[in-house]
Amino acid sequence: MRRDLSDQEQYVKSATDHPAGSSYVGRHRSERPGPEPTPLELMEREPWFRRLQDVYMVLGAVTVLLLVALVFRVLFLVVMSLW
Repeated sequence: MRRDLSDQEQYVKSATDHPAGSSYVGRHRSERPGPEPTPLELMEREPWFRRLQDVYMVLGAVTVLLLVALVFRVLFLVVMSLW
């Protein structure tokens, strides 16, 4: 004949079966849902957000090219002034 576990025994059993941090106590690992998507992952699904990312990527590339051109121009002017 089985006896019912006391409250303290149930607490100890649940704490050892499911360590701290597991919010789905009593469920098997395969039954737990995956992690929630982050706000950035949700936004990346939107087509307008991807286009906005592309625009900023192009602006960044143009900025880098302008900075490289500026550095070479300054180097050229410095070298020519020393010539």
